[in-house]
Amino acid sequence: MWETDEEIMSGMKQKSTQAFKLFYDRYIDYVYRIVIGIVKNHHDALDLCQELFLEYFQKADTYNAEKGSIKAWIAVRAKSRSLDYLRKQNKTAKLEPFEKVDIEQRITPLDELEKREEEERVINLLLKLPESQRHAIMYNYYESMSHREIAKKINRPIGTVKSMIRYGVNNLRKLYESDIANEKRGDSVEKSSFGGRKTH
Repeated sequence: MWETDEEIMSGMKQKSTQAFKLFYDRYIDYVYRIVIGIVKNHHDALDLCQELFLEYFQKADTYNAEKGSIKAWIAVRAKSRSLDYLRKQNKTAKLEPFEKVDIEQRITPLDELEKREEEERVINLLLKLPESQRHAIMYNYYESMSHREIAKKINRPIGTVKSMIRYGVNNLRKLYESDIANEKRGDSVEKSSFGGRKTH
């Protein structure tokens, strides 16, 4: 159903999780190479990739084919988010061409496989949450917005925002525990785990 990049992006704009998984599989290596070329740290890069792919899914409708290719749209966001991360960490970015980064020196195939499975699980579980809870968590954890900023953005009371985040995190934990239990029985349908940031 979704074969070309344009078809996959169209599916993402319709919030299709199947299209998103195809998008993830197609571009995770490309995004990782961009991010690791800037942040120079494997674990930081993987965390940023997780955040970026959630952002790509949530903001797929901002892509405009008239303004450039899908790869360019992806790269601009990846570079921008990576540089923002460095600024927050008070680091200095050394912008080396990401094609020349020797990823193999930083990770083993097993490390990469395990982390990718974890990333896929957190994405799958987040997509199962009610939309209001998912958005509140993303704004708070992935865009570093305060409760007050989120309340203003979605036009809801701060108390409601806090409840959305609290219930969302609790639901994620329940989904995670259920998925792990199913996995131990050998019938899990998910492949990745909730490894989000600590609550504020």
